[in-house]
Amino acid sequence: MKIVTQQPAAQAAVGGALFPAGGVVRQSMIGAADSAQLSFTLLHFDAGATNAFHTHTHDQVIVVVAGTVTVATEHERREVGPGDVVLFQAGETHWHAGSAHGAAAFLSVTPQGTTTQVT
Repeated sequence: MKIVTQQPAAQAAVGGALFPAGGVVRQSMIGAADSAQLSFTLLHFDAGATNAFHTHTHDQVIVVVAGTVTVATEHERREVGPGDVVLFQAGETHWHAGSAHGAAAFLSVTPQGTTTQVT
């Protein structure tokens, strides 16, 4: 058994093509050194922070833990809140963001070895 606690000191700011707007930090909760099967990441988005449209080679599940998260595909845009679970299927073009009104956080779960492609 391994227990991982959210630790602001373990969080790192992210940027680049996938995170072009606003402040986003992430903390790997379960990584390759911990599990051969799952990757589990906590992401915090500042108000209005967003990422770019992208796809994953495997399914991605996000679980909202704080605030309101905007999730979108090429065909739909929704606001989700704490306790909501969103599934993006492998290859589905999507993005996620903090709302314009406040910061948000969610857990992202993918299989190990998943790659992300900005579209």
